[in-house]
Amino acid sequence: VVRISAFLERRSPTLVAALGITLLAAVASLDYHLDYRLSFFIFYLIPIAVISLYAGNAASVSFCALAAGVMTLTAHFSVGPFPDGLTAAWNTVANFAACVVVAYLLRRLKTHLALIDNLQRNRLIDHAAAALVGTCQQCFQALEAERPIPSIAHGDSGCPAALNEPRRRTPA
Repeated sequence: VVRISAFLERRSPTLVAALGITLLAAVASLDYHLDYRLSFFIFYLIPIAVISLYAGNAASVSFCALAAGVMTLTAHFSVGPFPDGLTAAWNTVANFAACVVVAYLLRRLKTHLALIDNLQRNRLIDHAAAALVGTCQQCFQALEAERPIPSIAHGDSGCPAALNEPRRRTPA
C-alpha cells in the first residue's frame, strides 16, 4: 500500500484520473456481468478513493457524479429498465451523495494524517534537541509541559513540566 501511495503521489492528476476511469470501467464490467442481486457499491469506492486521494477535490466530485451515473446505467442494463424515471433519479442522487461523503472523508483523513506525521517529525526533533542539552530550559514546545521528556532533568527552574514531575524525597 505504501508503494502504491508513493507511486500515485508522483503522478499527475490527469494520469490518476485515467487510472480511476479504468478502474471504474473494470468494476462496472464486473457489476454488469455478475448476478444483479450482488451489490457492487463497495467496489465502486476503490476508484473513488484513488481519485479523491490523489487527483484533488474538483476531480473527486466530478468523478463521484460519473460513478453514480455509471452505477445507475449498469443497473439499468443488467436488470432492465427502472419502473419510472424517479427511481433512476433517486438511485443516482443517493449514490452520488454517498460517494461524495466517502471522498470528502478520505480527503480529510489524508490531510489530518499528514498533519500528524508532520507534528510527529517535529516532535522527534524537539526530543533529540532537548535530550542533547539535558535541561528544561530547552523545552521547545508548550506541549512538553503536558508530556515532559523523561530524559530531561526539569528541576526547580520554574518550567511548567517540573510541576508535573513527582517530587523526589531526599534521604534525611
